[in-house]
Amino acid sequence: MKTLIIGGGKTGQSIERFLQSQGRDYEMWDTRDSEQPQRAVSDYAQIVLSPGVSIHHPWVEQAQLAGVAVTGDIQMFFDHVQAPVVAVTGTNGKSTVTTMVAHILEKSGFNVACGGNLGTPALDLLDENIDVYVVEVSSFQLETVTNVRPKAATILNLTDDHLDRHGSMEQYLQEKLKLVQHAECVVLNQSLKSQVKLSKDVHWVAENGSVKAFNEAVAIQLCVSMDVKASECEEALASYQGLRHRNEVVTVRDEITWINDSKGTNIGAMMAAVQSSPSSLNQTIVLLGGVSKGADFSVSATLLQSVQEVIVYGQDRELIQQQLGETERLNSVETLFEACEQAKEKAQFGSTVLFSPACASFDQFANFEARGEAFVDWVKTHVEGKRQ
Repeated sequence: MKTLIIGGGKTGQSIERFLQSQGRDYEMWDTRDSEQPQRAVSDYAQIVLSPGVSIHHPWVEQAQLAGVAVTGDIQMFFDHVQAPVVAVTGTNGKSTVTTMVAHILEKSGFNVACGGNLGTPALDLLDENIDVYVVEVSSFQLETVTNVRPKAATILNLTDDHLDRHGSMEQYLQEKLKLVQHAECVVLNQSLKSQVKLSKDVHWVAENGSVKAFNEAVAIQLCVSMDVKASECEEALASYQGLRHRNEVVTVRDEITWINDSKGTNIGAMMAAVQSSPSSLNQTIVLLGGVSKGADFSVSATLLQSVQEVIVYGQDRELIQQQLGETERLNSVETLFEACEQAKEKAQFGSTVLFSPACASFDQFANFEARGEAFVDWVKTHVEGKRQ
């Protein structure tokens, strides 16, 4: 009987390549196409979901009722991997900590493969010559996980995000917990202590200082599980370069700092970026907006009332305005570029213009990378005066 791959994007294509390498008989259904598979669901031995397809998709639920096994790329990866895996999940900071860990381990002499939800799909990483895998794992990927056993794993944090997919914070947490339940070494944010009960030792890391310091502390603890000394980790981090679109300083012109944090796609990430602003809060201008994914922005109202200005743009700007409450410091425009223009007019000596949208991008852009590049291009053209 055939395997059915549902989802024809980047991960779906990696699943296809893997099944081909195994000599497996399969079909692929891209849900963006209108036509459903011609076979009955019971005609398939297994369904492999791309993370963009919910396990609650009607066709998938039919298959489960018919007794068809449903899995995903992360479970398949763990079923076939032959080397230790360091796995990273959480609402915010996943990509940063994943690449930090990979950088430290590479500097320590390991042959490292890094990817998953970040960069190269997990199944494309499999190679008999790899010493250790470092993978970022999303909550969407964890929906189809049943039993994974990383060498070390972390949940960095948990804030209001993807509730349009998972339904509740409790279910969101349950998906994240799948990654750490059977890990040899578990590293967790101390803020989760009241919510997480595991029958094993946990390394709790407090988020007392900056986000950068917290990320580094978690990365070090994960690498110590691979027998790297903490002092060697700290030395390696000195040469770590941050990722694009994550609190990226685009320019400082006329003592005004412009920061691109387009990867800040939820409220928790935005709030962390605001609290890490190089300027005082009353000199920080925050640009946010897009598709809010059902999030409640009222949790950030108190913090945002302290900043110089909040400029909301995009599809859900009216809803976000309502949740934040009407204040003189809150303005609404239609597009990101209008928000940038308004920020340029309001910025003063010593201000920081922080673009941390706290929303998905697909009302105006293909993804967070395209959105970030658009912001950077605007700043370079209209602030630095460089033609793109």
